[in-house]
Amino acid sequence: MKKLITLLLCGIFLVGCTTNKSFNSSTEDNQSTQDLENIKTASKYDFIDIEKAKTDLELFKEECLDGHYALINEPEVKTEFMNKYNEVMTKLEGKNEIKINTLYFMIREIANVLNDEHFFIKSSKATNYLPVKLKWLQEGLVVAESDCKQLEPGDKITMIGNKTIDEIFVNMDNVISAQSSYWVKFRAADFLVRAYTLEWLECLNDTNSVDLMVEKYDGSLDNVNVKLTSLYLYAKNSLKNSKKLSQVKTKTFANKNIAIFELNKCIMSTLYLEKLEEFFDYVEINHIDNILLDLRNNNGGTSIVTEEFLSYVNVPKECANSIFYLTEQKQRKLYNGNIYVATSNKTFSSAVLVTGEMKYNKLATIIGEPTGAPYTHYGYPIPKDKTLKNTRFKYSFSTCKFFKDDEYDVEYKDSIYPDINIPLISFHIINDIDPIEEWINNNKNFDK
Repeated sequence: MKKLITLLLCGIFLVGCTTNKSFNSSTEDNQSTQDLENIKTASKYDFIDIEKAKTDLELFKEECLDGHYALINEPEVKTEFMNKYNEVMTKLEGKNEIKINTLYFMIREIANVLNDEHFFIKSSKATNYLPVKLKWLQEGLVVAESDCKQLEPGDKITMIGNKTIDEIFVNMDNVISAQSSYWVKFRAADFLVRAYTLEWLECLNDTNSVDLMVEKYDGSLDNVNVKLTSLYLYAKNSLKNSKKLSQVKTKTFANKNIAIFELNKCIMSTLYLEKLEEFFDYVEINHIDNILLDLRNNNGGTSIVTEEFLSYVNVPKECANSIFYLTEQKQRKLYNGNIYVATSNKTFSSAVLVTGEMKYNKLATIIGEPTGAPYTHYGYPIPKDKTLKNTRFKYSFSTCKFFKDDEYDVEYKDSIYPDINIPLISFHIINDIDPIEEWINNNKNFDK
């Protein structure tokens, strides 16, 4: 097996995440209770003096030029970045003021040329929400959970306002910095329930509501008008069925020769270390021949979790040195069976690096859906405390880049693709079925 080399262009192999999204608490919109009580409508946005807007744009540009890996090391990206910056500044000429919301998306448009999935910017404005959770699946934009009578789980949204979903994607692709369309769709599904995004898309009505065209599961079409709710009510209702993810979960099957280790955050915690040892103890005692590392809800942390996981595995000598941080293995019987890794478009940052090492070293079969980023991507973002002077937008960006050998970059330029495609579809959402568990239960090769 050809030895693979991972080049790390930063001092430590730690990849943070700009978005640690859950349905009840958003990284980009954590407002205080007082802020929420003061919300009157999400369709009215403050304006900012044009000179103050220019000052914030200039500050953002200079900070990025001084710190972003691409702008320091990749001249062609720097040229594109400056061209986009100058284009935005030209749009401000002749104006006295601009909507803060418009400026927010202008900054996102400038950052978009970086193709930096870790880029983060938080709007300073409180907002209202559509009372739904959306998922952008391979079949389209689908309602995953709903707290309003007009929409049901499994409904596919085909139009928002007067824009088709294809038009919506083009707009979102221009303001979500990413190499992969899968990451754009994952992030867009979250953005599209926010009033400030709907206002920017010109899809928000004066009545603080949105017109949607919906395709029901039976194929029929329905035009509905959905009123937005305050963040307070949104959080209070929490879409009762929404599940909080713990860092680690395990699952076994009475009649199947496979065990699942679900890792939802790449953190070297005591919980992780204890659960990992318990998991491999169970696998050894019960003679389990197949294990599945589930990274579908893992958007990163530190990639050294791979070292600990693989220390329980009989890693072939010819690829051991190419696995980052793999220094020694446990003094115990090592696992020698089949490994599967489950991924989705939410699999991101260090979780992508874990997936890549497992795939490229042929240690595992990847199942599920394409990851949210390719192996080669920017990472190690600065802390999220940089703030623009006038708008008070907080932002962050990457300071290094992770590479894989060129032959893999060609094959996996935008994502790491699964060996076995097992997509989440609306049928699974409606019937509360896990597609990976469905695949396991239908696979006779796993029967005991």
